[in-house]
Amino acid sequence: MFFFGVLQEGLRGPEGVANVAGTFVQSEEHIDNLQMYGVDWEDLADPGILRHHHETNLPDVEMLGHHSSRQPVQLLLVEVPEFICPFETDEQLEAFVQGLVSIPEYGL
Repeated sequence: MFFFGVLQEGLRGPEGVANVAGTFVQSEEHIDNLQMYGVDWEDLADPGILRHHHETNLPDVEMLGHHSSRQPVQLLLVEVPEFICPFETDEQLEAFVQGLVSIPEYGL
């Protein structure tokens, strides 16, 4: 739902609307209830979406006891290959890091 909304209406939020440069421009829209902002009531009432939600999600966290967790019954093994640094010396790595830090967009 969010993905298609962004495609149709552009990136927007309580801060305003994002322009072409990616900066937010203050919106004229007044938001009365920030917690309900952006709720798609039609999709929220869709029986197919509700059925899928109830089949694939646990009850709300408030309904779970403090001793309960959302840990899956069986954990999957994830094998991560060894990372081989492309730099041969610490000086090369430091030069790379300094180059990254000097890029203006890096400091966002």
